[in-house]
Amino acid sequence: MNGQACCFVVIRDAEIRRRLAEIKNLHCPPEKRDYPADFLADAPVIIAVCVERGRAFGREIENGVLASAFLLLAASSRGLAGVFLTAYNRDDPALAASIRALLRLPDGVDPVTLVPLGYPDAEPAAKTLRPLKEIVHSL
Repeated sequence: MNGQACCFVVIRDAEIRRRLAEIKNLHCPPEKRDYPADFLADAPVIIAVCVERGRAFGREIENGVLASAFLLLAASSRGLAGVFLTAYNRDDPALAASIRALLRLPDGVDPVTLVPLGYPDAEPAAKTLRPLKEIVHSL
């Protein structure tokens, strides 16, 4: 429907990166507390992927997630590394509200993901992927 709903905030400011880490840690679900977001403070840049609700036709999350995936693929093709972090939680709307306030986003613009980017210190270990026969089914 060509809503072009995504917009991006490039965050280089050290204080804002530090505060994003604090917000993510404050709103971290109990089952994920072993993985604090402290590394956000050290990321060279964080891209906040946001969506204009009025342009998203009810698909705010889908638009933001797809844009984030393409952003990560493009970054990887240029030798950068990144990670996908949610900037919302349906069970904790205060997460997105806190990020929206920190980034001074206008009304109608919601943060969907945070994508810290930088050059990797090391090559990640290869992952063992599930066999295709477990995940691909045909009819």
